[in-house]
Amino acid sequence: MIFNELISMEPILIKNALLKNKKRANIIIDGNKIVAVSNSLHKGAKRGRIIEASNKLAIPSFINAHTHAAMSLLKGYADDMPLQEWLSKKIWPIEAKLKEKDIYIGTKFACLEMLKNGITCFNDMYWYPWKAAEASAELGMRGFIGALFLSIGKSKEQAIREFKKQFKRIKAVAKNSNNLIRPTVAPHAIYTVDREILIFAAEFAAKHDVLLHMHLNETKEEVDGCIKEHNARPAEYLHKIGFLRNELSGKYIFAHGVWLNEQEAALLGKYRASVAHCPISNMKLAVGSALNFNLLVSNNINVVLGTDGNASNNSLNMFQEMKIAALLQKFYYNDPTKLNASQTFQLATYNAANAFKLKAGKVAEGYLADIILIDLNAISMVPSHNLISNLVYSAQNSVREVICNGRLLVENYKLIIEKEEKIINEARKTAERIVSNSF
Repeated sequence: MIFNELISMEPILIKNALLKNKKRANIIIDGNKIVAVSNSLHKGAKRGRIIEASNKLAIPSFINAHTHAAMSLLKGYADDMPLQEWLSKKIWPIEAKLKEKDIYIGTKFACLEMLKNGITCFNDMYWYPWKAAEASAELGMRGFIGALFLSIGKSKEQAIREFKKQFKRIKAVAKNSNNLIRPTVAPHAIYTVDREILIFAAEFAAKHDVLLHMHLNETKEEVDGCIKEHNARPAEYLHKIGFLRNELSGKYIFAHGVWLNEQEAALLGKYRASVAHCPISNMKLAVGSALNFNLLVSNNINVVLGTDGNASNNSLNMFQEMKIAALLQKFYYNDPTKLNASQTFQLATYNAANAFKLKAGKVAEGYLADIILIDLNAISMVPSHNLISNLVYSAQNSVREVICNGRLLVENYKLIIEKEEKIINEARKTAERIVSNSF
């Protein structure tokens, strides 16, 4: 069994927690659902684990809508470089030498960081994805794990064969994951996946009713190259070849999207796509533009937040991502009212839950019990004039408890289902080995 059986299966009562509306409530969790949010204690509510929360804020946990989790092993390895040089001279050569166990160890390390930052669900695209699925499930975390399409140097038959093998192995892990793991279809990008493979990817996703996760409009070079080769911008090209399909409406997750224009936004909006905004990675790699949040929202595009990989972000922290997302909109468009704190918080919670078809993103009866408890005595949370503003603009080192799918994973700031030190030490040794072997 992949799912860690040490994770508590008992009901949970969170007593006297503060909610974001500054009201207090008792939150009762049974199974993987919130069964009550009330001022009173229901009969039998004292059974199971009790968490005293009088000095804690209960909020929905965060969803990381785009990442490459195992790249945590490459944190700090190749900083301050132009994007194409970064990829061709540093990232791709070392990735070619990664093994299955490296992905497992790197993903588990990433999951530890995400959980301690209040992220209980992530959308991943990387090598050996079934190992990422195993690592995520073992720590009791939700993972949308992409079976990867890359067709550079491969025949159509080889690319499809490799993809199907990945998808099958992710599904095998998902079957034993207590519904934590979901496979997705993940063609990397229009410049790394041939037209025929892109069409197959969309057909496969539609047939199997799964989400489709892809990079899109990340750089000007991507857009210019697409226009030169296909006489169309990237989203227009995808529409022209039949990649955008009615039966996949609401199931597209496109990462980045900072170079989308009005016509492309209208196209993606027609298919109710989500765009995963990764502001820290975009700024660090200097992709040359900022997401046009108002344009996307006005075209019915669901905007969510992602960290991207740790090699281009250096952390997996949704508090940082929320703050930078809000500040970038204000700075780039010279308007301090753009992307306010409440809107930003929704990107990382409720909007993201909608993108991934999860009844989550709220602390409310009937919703999934994916909850984090914020320490109101943390320096960054004092004073509490506006709780949401604190969460977006100041919060750090404040995630005291983490609950995912009704299971307590982090208690009093500490992972409780595996030894943190073991995960960290394995990641350190693996990172040192793969970097030393890359030269």
